[in-house]
Amino acid sequence: MTGFTAPHHARRIACWTVVLASAASLAAAALAGGVTASLESAVRNNDSEAIERALRESDNVGFTAPDGKTILMAAAADDNLALVDHLLARAVDVGRENDRGGTALMYAAANGSVSVARRLLDAGARIDHRAENGWTALTLGAAKGHLQLVDLLLDAGADPNVPDVFGFTALMRAAQNHQTGVVARLAAEPRTDANRVNVRGLDALDVAMASGYCDVVKLLDKSPSGADSTACLEQSR
Repeated sequence: MTGFTAPHHARRIACWTVVLASAASLAAAALAGGVTASLESAVRNNDSEAIERALRESDNVGFTAPDGKTILMAAAADDNLALVDHLLARAVDVGRENDRGGTALMYAAANGSVSVARRLLDAGARIDHRAENGWTALTLGAAKGHLQLVDLLLDAGADPNVPDVFGFTALMRAAQNHQTGVVARLAAEPRTDANRVNVRGLDALDVAMASGYCDVVKLLDKSPSGADSTACLEQSR
């Protein structure tokens, strides 16, 4: 072949090989970037269906969003037991914390996801772990009024007297948020210290009184002849 030597041909082949490899690398990077963006959005929005689609592309079960939120946390928040089981089978860290100290169990508690919370506890989740603000899974479940979740945690040994950074216990947060069913359950729990006070020196009854929740005050009233309940009703008139 005139004007076309073997070394020149080899150089052209090598050049095209580099070009094609670079193109493939860029395409792979673009695909990975797209999957990462999809996962980040899905985790942020607790969209477990979108997470499952993204995992079919990358299988990155250990993905963590910039704020430390994991796929397991998002699945727990979305009450997706099947996805939680898949992740636990892949040995993801059940105790992993986000940037504020929250765990997957806390996301389940906040959502009232009893089946997911039970599975996480069976997998070794720390039941009384405190987040940055001092809240536990029980505090979250109580504040949100998730009675079945509170039942599960108490039966599993959760400490009802763990204070948050302001000294509020689960009972106080339930009283503050007018969660009468949870207040009744916690008040009936033998381990609950209803006389415990927060940093302002208020107990759960005081918190309910200050909030004007006289039905909660009545549940907690241990005074003779229901004096505290009467005082609350008079105060609210």
